[in-house]
Amino acid sequence: MKVSLNWLSDYIDIDRSPEQVAEVLSDLGFPCEGIEQFDDDTVIDIEITSNRGDCLGYIGVARELATVTGKEVRMPAIELDECDKDASELAAVQIDEPELCCRYTARVIEGVKIGPSPEWIRKRLEAIGLRSVNNVVDATNYAMIETGQPPHAFDYARIAEGKIIVRRAAAGERIVSIDGTKCDLNPDMLIIADPKGPVAIAGVMGGLDTEVSAQTTTILLEDAYFDPVCIRTTSRRLSLPSEASYRFERIVDIERIDHASKRTAQLIVQLAGGKIARGVVDAYPGKPEQKEVTLRLSRLAKLLGIEIPGERAAKILADLCFEPRVENDSIVCKVPSWRSDVYREADLIEEVARVHGYNEIPTETKIQIEVVPVDARQKVAESVGAYLNACGFYETINVDFVEDSVAALFAEGDTGRHLAVKDESRKSANLLRSTLIGSLLGVFKTNVNAKNLPCRIFEIADTFVPTDGEMPVQKTKLTLVCDGDFRDLRGVIEGLVHSIDRESQVVTTPADLIWA
Repeated sequence: MKVSLNWLSDYIDIDRSPEQVAEVLSDLGFPCEGIEQFDDDTVIDIEITSNRGDCLGYIGVARELATVTGKEVRMPAIELDECDKDASELAAVQIDEPELCCRYTARVIEGVKIGPSPEWIRKRLEAIGLRSVNNVVDATNYAMIETGQPPHAFDYARIAEGKIIVRRAAAGERIVSIDGTKCDLNPDMLIIADPKGPVAIAGVMGGLDTEVSAQTTTILLEDAYFDPVCIRTTSRRLSLPSEASYRFERIVDIERIDHASKRTAQLIVQLAGGKIARGVVDAYPGKPEQKEVTLRLSRLAKLLGIEIPGERAAKILADLCFEPRVENDSIVCKVPSWRSDVYREADLIEEVARVHGYNEIPTETKIQIEVVPVDARQKVAESVGAYLNACGFYETINVDFVEDSVAALFAEGDTGRHLAVKDESRKSANLLRSTLIGSLLGVFKTNVNAKNLPCRIFEIADTFVPTDGEMPVQKTKLTLVCDGDFRDLRGVIEGLVHSIDRESQVVTTPADLIWA
């Protein structure tokens, strides 16, 4: 992300050179990728990791600098010039998919006059690579870079009944985005609609029909929280990346959405005039509880290998707005709403370490490596593998997940009892396998189709057998698959058992198998 130092200085006093600022940010975990001059401004290009969406706005960057420099973060003062009309009389919001849209706010601004932006805002946007469009669009972009929260301005006159509906797209629906792309929608995509149809692709891009134009006089201003996975999937599927989707994918601050909406409305009125309708339409189906995470000082010392005084750790966490309180040998922290990446003790330890300075962790000229003997399971696995290799079998390694159809063929009982993961990239193969036979037969089929015969394969891996309890039983199993005579396979198994235990007895009994 490109950071204009002139712009950043609105939120924090900068008394260091650009190189020193870049060094501070690099030490905090935001490597500098370049420094360039833009007229009388200096722009630092920093890398923001995907878990730090809070730093995709200048206020977030200012917070980080403040922890090291000791300077105070200045938040913009917001005063709205509201008219007598209530926003709720002009607009309505209906969220049909609360799990994909956890909050949606709408404000209405009447009497705006669309035109070019003043030079100061054009220069700031151009310095970081954003082109100026018009005063309203520039105000929304300015607010996005400042707060990290992407807003969107609709032409209110083109929203039927002034009603916003957040829902999944229907099969066969289409929309033309602002950049002219014709988008074919499907039910996996979240859209913003009015009673007549789609008006925007939620969190990705607005629609051409409702964009702000020279004829626009009333604005419906959107600020919302959308599910990161849904936005990322939609953006990739439509090949429609945007500054907005980039931020929604990395999680925005759900608690400060109304603040960001107020700031955006203030900027629009400042640049385009108009009056803001009183209040806001705020659909907030389920407010999350503030997280609390405990840091043990003993664990801090053990994990980092150095002693950091409790007072120092508490001050660092206080500077990062974690509101720490010391309880015996622990520090209990309230996680700020913008820090979605912090949810466990190790995360707090990382926060303390990066601000304290990784360079404070001593390095040794020599390292000690303790040789651990091979455990019994590994010894048996190596012995089994070596014997089967000698019998002409090749070992395979498969993923632990199988498709529903495969699990149904070889599993005992209902596959609904299988442990599964909810992952957008694994819509079908998302069940943890209870047997290895399905995966091995898939490998066998591939070899048969390639005429790679004879084919002898085996796998040693963990399986997850469903139980009456909440969690499955994890068992390590050996499975063999081969073509040829059954007696050959039986001979291999008997020989394998005797190679492990010469005194063992091998007994073969009939069995009823669901797949046999």
